[in-house]
Amino acid sequence: MGRIEEINMKDIILRSFDFRRIVIPNSEFVTSPIKTYSIESILKIDFESTVDVNLDMKMVVDETRKIVNSFDFIKLKDYTEVLIDSFDDKKCKLKIIFCFDPNFGLSSDNMKSQIQSKLIEIYKKMKIPS
Repeated sequence: MGRIEEINMKDIILRSFDFRRIVIPNSEFVTSPIKTYSIESILKIDFESTVDVNLDMKMVVDETRKIVNSFDFIKLKDYTEVLIDSFDDKKCKLKIIFCFDPNFGLSSDNMKSQIQSKLIEIYKKMKIPS
């Protein structure tokens, strides 16, 4: 048990709480389950989503923020951000930033996947203005 100090190609180096250095070969991570804990009560993460550039972007941003903030693992909901990262003549890439509880019991990939699946549903329902 300890804090991850370094990750490299062949091993992971932890610093134990009594300051000992622990070297764990990467092969152990493939064959043994690892449980992680965080002393931080809130972490920040971001991911990207893509929408049709012809949609009403103000509505897209507002609905995206609302969907993200509807999840229980999201904390500090006032700090959730939805930014237009880039666009071309067909699609618009959004950058979604939110704070979450790392001890909620879900991996960050699982959180992102749940959010993305809800967003896809809502984006499909949006109409392109004529």
